[in-house]
Amino acid sequence: MTVPEAAFLAPLPVTHLPLTAETQRRLCLRGLRTMGQFAALPRPAVAEQFRPQSLTAHAWARGEDTRP
Repeated sequence: MTVPEAAFLAPLPVTHLPLTAETQRRLCLRGLRTMGQFAALPRPAVAEQFRPQSLTAHAWARGEDTRP
């Protein structure tokens, strides 16, 4: 995790991430409202609970972006 980016993103709401409405709802039900809370989840748990499509948003919440 890149610290400056992750620290900046941590307090932002997960609603800023490109997640489906259903995924947003499920995050809210679990009390996960910030990118920092979402980023703290283990990658395998995100894939299992919120579908593999959520892994890109999870990486972005962690301050990781593999695009050039």
